[in-house]
Amino acid sequence: EQRRQLEERLVLQLRMISKGAYYWYRREQEKISNHSE
Repeated sequence: EQRRQLEERLVLQLRMISKGAYYWYRREQEKISNHSE
């Protein structure tokens, strides 16, 4: 039971990290495309 809770927490953290990374990646791409003339 405890291991299941641990896995769920890990999945949640991974999801949040991937979401944040994707958001950051999109922002960086927009910055790059805006800088190019």
